[in-house]
Amino acid sequence: QLRERSWNQAQITDASKLVVFLGLRTMTAADVDRLMQRQSAVRGTTIESLAGYRRVLVDFIENGWAAKDLASWNARQVYLALGQFMTACALLGIDTCALEGIDLLAYDQLLGLQGSRHTTLLACTAGYRAESDKYAKAAKVRYAPGDIIERRP
Repeated sequence: QLRERSWNQAQITDASKLVVFLGLRTMTAADVDRLMQRQSAVRGTTIESLAGYRRVLVDFIENGWAAKDLASWNARQVYLALGQFMTACALLGIDTCALEGIDLLAYDQLLGLQGSRHTTLLACTAGYRAESDKYAKAAKVRYAPGDIIERRP
């Protein structure tokens, strides 16, 4: 069903794994408190010692630029995770393909996310490319570095 809602892209069903990355629709001080609890537990620090850090984070999501466009900020956080996922896979020799060409609302519906705090942002397939994949050994086409990187003195 997800393939049909992914512009019928074959990798949705051909890849051995499909990871759907979700973003938070909202974020509150309670989320920050949960992070503080986790940090305290992992690092063995007191909650009290994190009070200043907590204030900065709460202010950022309630009054900072994240408050003006929380969905975009949350999406950026997910894309950082996507980059880490794809890099880790590459280091293990696993191929990935990030997909934004998907019907986000249909994914939300199929995954039972409607009415939840989460929403679909993108999908990423992972697996080992088939020997018969005609693109496996083809040169990758990207913009030339000079077209996208500006060096300044």
